[in-house]
Amino acid sequence: MEEVMENQVIKDLRRSFANFREDNNEGCHVVIAVQRCLEVRNILKTLTAVLLEQENKDILEFIGWELIGVLVQQEDFQVANDYYSDLLEAIAENCSPKEVCLGIVEQMDSNLNSEVFLTLLAPLQKVFQRMKGRKSKFFKMAIPRILHHIAMIHSPVNEQSESSMRENKTDLSSTLDRVLMLLGCLVNDAKTGACKPNNKDDPELKAQNWELEKCLTRMLETLAFENLSMAKSSDSVDNKEDYELTSTESYRDQAQRILSLLQDLQSQVYLLEYASVNLECYTKKQTPTVKPNDVCADEQGNENEDDDEKELLSLLGLGCYGYLVLAENVAHIPQVFSIKYLLKINMVYIACLLERTENQVIYKGLELLDSLIRYIAEGTVEHNLLTSPGLLDIFKRLINVMIYCTSKILRQRAMRIFQQLISKLDTRGCYMISRYLLLDCTHAGVAGLLIHNIKEEVHKNLYSQDYDMWFRGKQLVSLLLQVCKLPKGVGRERDLIPETERVMGALNCLRYILLSDHDDKTTLWKNYSLFEKEFLLPLREAVKVTKLNYLSMQNKNTEEKKQPVDKEKEEIEFKVTTPDGTPIDEMSREDQNQVLQSGLYALETMECILAHITEIVNSKTR
Repeated sequence: MEEVMENQVIKDLRRSFANFREDNNEGCHVVIAVQRCLEVRNILKTLTAVLLEQENKDILEFIGWELIGVLVQQEDFQVANDYYSDLLEAIAENCSPKEVCLGIVEQMDSNLNSEVFLTLLAPLQKVFQRMKGRKSKFFKMAIPRILHHIAMIHSPVNEQSESSMRENKTDLSSTLDRVLMLLGCLVNDAKTGACKPNNKDDPELKAQNWELEKCLTRMLETLAFENLSMAKSSDSVDNKEDYELTSTESYRDQAQRILSLLQDLQSQVYLLEYASVNLECYTKKQTPTVKPNDVCADEQGNENEDDDEKELLSLLGLGCYGYLVLAENVAHIPQVFSIKYLLKINMVYIACLLERTENQVIYKGLELLDSLIRYIAEGTVEHNLLTSPGLLDIFKRLINVMIYCTSKILRQRAMRIFQQLISKLDTRGCYMISRYLLLDCTHAGVAGLLIHNIKEEVHKNLYSQDYDMWFRGKQLVSLLLQVCKLPKGVGRERDLIPETERVMGALNCLRYILLSDHDDKTTLWKNYSLFEKEFLLPLREAVKVTKLNYLSMQNKNTEEKKQPVDKEKEEIEFKVTTPDGTPIDEMSREDQNQVLQSGLYALETMECILAHITEIVNSKTR
């Protein structure tokens, strides 16, 4: 019975071929007949053979692109994938490459699973190879669909369970491998075309290269979220944050392949400089002033620029590129740039990487920055570099990493790099960045770190033979007044203890200068009365009030502990906040006492330093 049915659908197919030739090439009957054949799984091989018969190739050429959708939508596509792949390959080889490309792109717009998507890449590669003339237009149609599919299977770690993440990472790795095979073929064709005489400046070839560069940098954006380091993952982020479900080597290998393709396109140096050249375009969302390899409007006037050509390259992808080249040495660039120039052109990329919240991306930003500043001598980066937004953004992002990053290792590394970066600036630059960051710094720990750096600069200046106006005289006094500025309401309206690091830093800085500056090079002695009025007197009052409040709360805790209370009332309301203002849970009485005792100890330390400063001043004025 099945054999009779199989023979019947094949006869119906051949009859539809005859009707096709008689009815002025009406292909709908053939498509319907093919659909009936596909419903009978056992004749897929026969169906392929019939469609490829020499006498039927004209029909296949006419209806081939319509069959793509029919094949992809079959329920058994994954089960009989080999037969469907053969059919798609035959369609790609025999039909109009432009029509087949349109048919494949149309199917890629659907939510395809990974296996179907990967199967479509082989015929897509074939039609691109067969195309002649303006391929770039079809690149613009196909590549965004490919990138969209990659984005669909790549989602942030914290939004997935471990099992779904394992599946997605496997899909991502296999998809990237297959897409890179396709892109490798396209890049090779572009490279071959560029070698032909008079083809180097061909606008079409440049447009193809531009589309390929966009795609490759977007793929690097995806890899920016993965571990690409040669070091063990535990060296980059906390162990609990690592998800080595797909080997690091596979992602690193894919990154190397991407960089190799970009090298074939001769884009290595260009990509490093891209954002610095087009900085205004990124900030104002304008058209780039420079296109890849100087791609501009078609000089022949054949076609105007369209919206896709105005798109900028992925900033995150370019940041990952810079990390791979300069921090991981995955590829090499000509040794023609100074290290300071490399820092300058990579500042936008570093700021972009550090802006993210994903630890793997932050790690790349820190490593890229560290790989550049480690070779720069201290005090040699000119302050003029601070006038560009890139370096200021880097300092702000480093502070955010130091405060908010979930990885302790990355927080510590950010703090180390932050201090190193400040030390690379010239004296005026150190002064400018310290003043700028202190102006709106709300985190006491960061403020304490900045004040410590200021103290170190004053120390170097006091024992230097060279005169420097920035950490002496009125410039320093102005900066110290900013350092010695209590937050509004501290002591009465606000607790002083959360500001301990800031206050202790300011007190230690003042004490050090008063002890070391015997000749009043800093003019602090001359202006001491101003600091006494603006800082020391209000601080003494704040310490006194805060200490009374803490002692009162401590006594209240002690008294309540002696009285019998219900278990439900065993905890009293006592809320404190972390330095960044985040409230923490209510505490047990034991924990409260520990916090109160710690606060009282900090207040006593402040009182000791205040008393020491008073002694220093009194001994000087005797």
